[in-house]
Amino acid sequence: MIVGGLGIAAVAAWFVLAPAKSRGSAPKGPSERESAGQADPTLLRPDLVATPTAGSAQVSSQDAGDEAEQQARRIIADSRAAYAACDTYEDDGKYDIVFRGDAGFSDEMEFHTAVAGPGAIRFAYRDLPTEFQDARFTQLVVSDAGVLDYDPGEHEPERMQSLDAALGALMGVSHGLTGAVIPLLPIGVDMPGAIDVYDARVVGAEEIDGTMCDVIDAVRRYGPFDATEHVRIWIAETDSLIRRLSEDLVQSEDDTRQLGATRAREREALDRFLREAGVSDGEIEVVHSAIETPITTFSTVTFHPRCNEPVRPGALLATDGSL
Repeated sequence: MIVGGLGIAAVAAWFVLAPAKSRGSAPKGPSERESAGQADPTLLRPDLVATPTAGSAQVSSQDAGDEAEQQARRIIADSRAAYAACDTYEDDGKYDIVFRGDAGFSDEMEFHTAVAGPGAIRFAYRDLPTEFQDARFTQLVVSDAGVLDYDPGEHEPERMQSLDAALGALMGVSHGLTGAVIPLLPIGVDMPGAIDVYDARVVGAEEIDGTMCDVIDAVRRYGPFDATEHVRIWIAETDSLIRRLSEDLVQSEDDTRQLGATRAREREALDRFLREAGVSDGEIEVVHSAIETPITTFSTVTFHPRCNEPVRPGALLATDGSL
């Protein structure tokens, strides 16, 4: 059964995971965590974790924890500095995600990022075809003309209020890619990036595409119920840029129940969408049943970054479908 390019299982899986990575939703930033009484994630605040008093030693966040944790913080600090020093940046790569459980399916995506400054940016990605959907091409372009979002199927681009708003709006449909590396670059974006994580520690080293990388395990939390995502980051020893990122998102049964209780309006909208697509009431009940089942995902994204290398002017322009 195909529903608007998506299978019923895919629709259900996306609906359940939307609170974690929906259009317009991003991992919690520092102000949100502080207001919720949570500690800042690893190295989001690389300043002192304790104010010294008379006769006390000054303890920095870099010195807290065991050796594996201290090493991870140093590597993440170097990575943050490396991205902040990229006056130009370009990368290309591939993203793979597997939705586990009864509604299990997989998705693949190719992407390309080109940044030549705050007013010269293009991020494009293509969802590869699956049994549930056709190939889809999306691109976000920032230029003197403004911030334009080119969605699949739309004849005209949508003008976005700001780059932050555009990146947040595309967070879910890009599977979080707009919130991975782009916020780390010196372009004035105020949102967390891939290395804004909790409980980071070095677990080894591994070669990725011929580049030796330090491997860091960490945790990220999403959404109003803090769905937990276990993260592994491969950071190159040569230039401190990310070469690979894997994320394992686990949504508990309790999270699923709470989310279902708060999303009656969205469920009504989903019902209308499915009925307009010709889905029977029985099939809609199947979707609702799937929504009430916890769904977890595992994803891997590989980057081929290039920092402070010339960016072709054509790489910053909207295209008719090429990355």
